[in-house]
Amino acid sequence: MPRLLDLLSESERREFREKRVSVKLKELKQKTERINQIIDSIPKIRLVEKKDSGKVYFIQGNVDSPIKIGYSTNPFERIKQFQPLYKEKLNILLTIEGDLSKEKTIQEFFKDENIHHELFLPSEDLKKYIISQLEKSNQKKWKQIQKNKETIRRLKESINNVGENYIEEHIKKEKEVEKKNE
Repeated sequence: MPRLLDLLSESERREFREKRVSVKLKELKQKTERINQIIDSIPKIRLVEKKDSGKVYFIQGNVDSPIKIGYSTNPFERIKQFQPLYKEKLNILLTIEGDLSKEKTIQEFFKDENIHHELFLPSEDLKKYIISQLEKSNQKKWKQIQKNKETIRRLKESINNVGENYIEEHIKKEKEVEKKNE
């Protein structure tokens, strides 16, 4: 029994193949667009830190107010507990990974600025320490962003290569099938 393609003229077969490749290409482009939409949404995802990891935090109200250096597994909840005790709005200046011993080490380092328990004068040295830790944190985040951008670029490049390779392979297979049928 003859195949349907065998009943078509050469120009009709060519037109049929071109339409099939065109449809496949269109499908591939739609898939690529969907993948690009997913990739483009990656930077919009907020990184959520582990809730159970401990943090040493630095909290302050006004710029001249004392800075509280404390420890919590959730500094944002901790600030809510302290807020009613203060007239001014409290702000988290910095959080760094750590435990109670790191909190104590930092407090001991700034013992000359200690006012009462976990409250410290906002000295130049303490402010410089906070700034240096923020800069270090931002550098790590920047490196991760650059790494993510490179990964996205490579993914997009591979998607484009897959599309081109798919079309080339498809045309090659079609030609092989034609040769076998001749």
